[in-house]
Amino acid sequence: MTRSVIETVLGAVVLLVAAVFLMFSYKTANVATGDGYEITADFAGIGGLKTGDDVRISGVKIGTVADVELDDESFLARVYINVGDDYKLPLDTAALISSDSLLGGRYLALEPGADEDFIKPGGKVQYTQAPQNLEQLLGQFIFSMRKNLNNLITVLIFSVIFLLAGAAPALAGVTDDYPIVKLRSLDKITAHNETFEAKVGSTVKFGPLFIKVQACRKSPPIELPEAAAFLQIWEVGAQEKASWVFSGWMFASTPGL
Repeated sequence: MTRSVIETVLGAVVLLVAAVFLMFSYKTANVATGDGYEITADFAGIGGLKTGDDVRISGVKIGTVADVELDDESFLARVYINVGDDYKLPLDTAALISSDSLLGGRYLALEPGADEDFIKPGGKVQYTQAPQNLEQLLGQFIFSMRKNLNNLITVLIFSVIFLLAGAAPALAGVTDDYPIVKLRSLDKITAHNETFEAKVGSTVKFGPLFIKVQACRKSPPIELPEAAAFLQIWEVGAQEKASWVFSGWMFASTPGL
C-alpha cells in the first residue's frame, strides 16, 4: 500500500514538471493563437524559410509565417504572413528574408515605409528581397580575388629586363638616356615568356594591360651595370573601365644587362 502511494506521488510530480516545461516552451516559442490578419509576399527565393518562422520588425516579433507555396503563374515563392492585429503596415512596406546567423535560423523581416495608407487583410507586400545565397557570394569573391591575383602576378613577375634601358635618378654616377626599352614578361599561369620593345613616350598593349614608357636610362659601361625605366601601367577591364596598376621606376640590377 505504501509503495503504491509513493508511485502515485512520483507520477504526479513528473506530470507537474512536464506541464511546467510545456507552458514554458509555449510562452518561449510565442506560438500564434490564430489571431491577427494575413497578407502575402512573393519572393524569387526563400532560402529555407518555412512555416512557423518569425516575422519581425526591428528585431521584434510581430507575427509568423503561416504558409509557403509556389505560385503557378509567376513561379515565385508565395509566403503567407500572419501579422498581429496591433500592427498596421504601410503600403510601401518592404519584406526581406534574413537569418540569425551563418548556421541558419531564417526569419522574415519587415521594413515599414512612410505611406499613410495601410495594407489591408488579404493584401500583398509589393517590395520584397530574396536572401543572399552564401555559395554565390563565395564564388563571386573567389573569382574577384583570382582576377586581382592574376593581375598582381603579371605585374610582380613582369621581370622586366631592360636590355636597352636607362637609369633612374637614384642611380649613382652619370647615366645615359636610351630611346627604347626592351621588356620581357613571364606569365606564371601559362609559363609563357614574351619579349617586346617600346619607345620612350609610346604606349604598348600586353593582354589587358597598357604600358607607357616615360623614361629609359642606363649606367655607363665603365660602371656597374644598372638600368631602370619609368613605366605607367593600367588595365582596361569590362565596359572599357580603366584602373591603375603601377606607376613608377622599375629596376633591373643584373650582371647580364
